[in-house]
Amino acid sequence: MSVGNDGLHNNEIFLQIRVEKSRYFRREGADIHSDITVSLSQAALGGKMRVQGIYENMLVTIPAGSCSNDRIRLPGKGISRINGYGYGDHYIHIHIQAPK
Repeated sequence: MSVGNDGLHNNEIFLQIRVEKSRYFRREGADIHSDITVSLSQAALGGKMRVQGIYENMLVTIPAGSCSNDRIRLPGKGISRINGYGYGDHYIHIHIQAPK
């Protein structure tokens, strides 16, 4: 059964949705990118840091010896894929704060 179709008229509704750009996340397809700033000692020695995710906050391990622009990949923590099969990844870009 077709809703809103009386056989004579084809009724359609077109919606346009605008999503406000995030100040925290960047999107590439189903993948999400965000940035974290770590201290020089955190980058050198490693450690754990809580980061904001799309669906929840996550505890991320900063690998020892990290450099600026290194990425941490969180598989399946991005946005649902358009075809409905799985989720994209969340990439966290590391930036090292210079000591003062």
